Amino acid sequence: MKYAKIAIILILLITSCTAKKITEFENGIISFRNCPDGGMCNVEQIRDSQISLQEDTTGQMYPKIDKSNTYHLYKLTFTKEVKEDVMDAEYQEVIYFQIEKSKTFRKLNNKALDRAKVIYGRQCHCPGETGFEAILSGSLLFETFRQVTEIHLEIKPDTLPVEMNKALTKVTFHD
Repeated sequence: MKYAKIAIILILLITSCTAKKITEFENGIISFRNCPDGGMCNVEQIRDSQISLQEDTTGQMYPKIDKSNTYHLYKLTFTKEVKEDVMDAEYQEVIYFQIEKSKTFRKLNNKALDRAKVIYGRQCHCPGETGFEAILSGSLLFETFRQVTEIHLEIKPDTLPVEMNKALTKVTFHD
């Protein structure tokens, strides 16, 4: 009887520590692997939203985010650390994709990435190497289990250079 009480106390202590670790991370990020050196990576969920790629009057592509009853939008961002005293030194890469709210698992490869509307964007002062494009080469694995979402993403843009071509992240999104 005495050993049973000690075992129960130990189990409660172990499970309470594990549950606490998941919610203590800033922005809900548990881990983010393959973030390029010299910058910060982030992932966020834009609830009840979907994305499309539009073309402006100059022929440049840009993402358009709309409200949705069907999808949640996900945004992975790599922001490079730059010198503060250098003008126009900002550098950011962003990858968007959308997943149906009802899905807890999605695995897509190459042209099937269009079902998730995977879009890559590069924003920097690098003439001819900025903009947005649809991604139809790579892979996406999305899985949610017990409030933890795991994302494995690998992209191969056709026209734009990329530093964050792989992302492996575990995150918990708070309502």
